[in-house]
Amino acid sequence: MYSHDPTDCSDTPTEPVEFDRELSDLLLRAFAAGSPVDGDWTVETESPSVPDWTVTISRRASDALDADD
Repeated sequence: MYSHDPTDCSDTPTEPVEFDRELSDLLLRAFAAGSPVDGDWTVETESPSVPDWTVTISRRASDALDADD
């Protein structure tokens, strides 16, 4: 999908707001490209000093869609 080296700190967001924005952008680009966005991913790193991660993304109805009910 989109390449990212988790051990490369040069492109790591420095603030939670920036992380949220980058994650939102990634999800929206993937969705717009027709990629399946919801699911489970395991991110394994080669460095023992960097943790491995499990990421779960689940789809939910947007608030705008809920307002029409």
